[in-house]
Amino acid sequence: MVEIVFWKDKGKQQITIDLFSVKAEEIIKSISFKDNRGNEKRELDKNQIRRFYNDVVVISSKINNAKDKELEFEKQLPYLNMINAKVAYSKARKLITGDNFSDYIKKSIQQVNDLDDFKVFCSLFESVIAYFGK
Repeated sequence: MVEIVFWKDKGKQQITIDLFSVKAEEIIKSISFKDNRGNEKRELDKNQIRRFYNDVVVISSKINNAKDKELEFEKQLPYLNMINAKVAYSKARKLITGDNFSDYIKKSIQQVNDLDDFKVFCSLFESVIAYFGK
């Protein structure tokens, strides 16, 4: 699995330089594989990954539209963590066929402790979605 570290220096608000480029592309490569015929496949399809990304966008919108963004972040944090359960459910239904996507989601959400972390997670997920379409 790809090592995901949001911050080079959180105190200085320095995001890991290659997080949205190299790391995002590595995440996509980690969920890709070749089938028996040599065709490239992924652990989940575009609809599944978009569904999880949409959950993040909804949470982000609620936070951005709130007067007290920090308070709203605290209110939304349980729903962010619920994405792990949704991924596990999709995996149990065989809509996700491997472990790398669920590991990416779990390890990323574990790093979200405040609003700044959440913003980095949103940007990383946006980058992953962009590379997914390649």
